[in-house]
Amino acid sequence: MKKALLLAALLISSAAQAETWVCSVPTGYGGNYLSTFVRQGEKFLYTLTTPAVRGEKSRTLEPKTLEILVETDSMLTLAEIEADGTSVGIDMINKLTKQHIGDNVDFYTDISRSEGSCVRL
Repeated sequence: MKKALLLAALLISSAAQAETWVCSVPTGYGGNYLSTFVRQGEKFLYTLTTPAVRGEKSRTLEPKTLEILVETDSMLTLAEIEADGTSVGIDMINKLTKQHIGDNVDFYTDISRSEGSCVRL
């Protein structure tokens, strides 16, 4: 896991003092998902990298823009709300403990909660 986080840190562009969080969430079948959150002014750019397991190659999905719902010295709460209102994704990072929790509410499907840990770059 530490190697994966280090690799992600090396691959991330070192934009001019941008706040970046790389969070690792273990999969149920080995490997870790890497969620990368990069501050872009009043929003965050979110990128998900899937692990290389069971013959599948690692993939990095297209980045998404997340809104900042709440930010304090200790918590960062981000959201992605689908334009049609059928889905809401929430990501929370505890800046003190470096813990990450993500969850989704979708009108048509059941999407489960994820938990992991983060590093700030």
